[in-house]
Amino acid sequence: MKEVEEELSKTDSEYINCNFLGASAAIVECLWSKLDALVVQRRSGMSPIMIEAILYLKENRDCWGIEEVREALRRVKANEKKERTRKKMQAQQEEEEQIATEAVALGVQQLAVSYEEGSI
Repeated sequence: MKEVEEELSKTDSEYINCNFLGASAAIVECLWSKLDALVVQRRSGMSPIMIEAILYLKENRDCWGIEEVREALRRVKANEKKERTRKKMQAQQEEEEQIATEAVALGVQQLAVSYEEGSI
């Protein structure tokens, strides 16, 4: 085993030997603590992607500012407006189709009555 280690250490590598660094799970424990604080009983329905996004943003505060928040809120509002408009248009089309169907049914009934009365 020592022979293999010696052979590996002799080979020239473009990477720095980091054997002097000790392994630690402190950063992971810190993230778990933040996760526990974020995901409380009343937020149990939060999606995993939302939890991940919030943790990411909390840990990388230097990557975003008030302008990014303002732009994100503007986009959310615009998307909500588009969705409401789409739903209203869909409801209106369904109502128009229902009216057209009822009109056709009423026309057929009137035609049948006229036929029975012999006026046709």
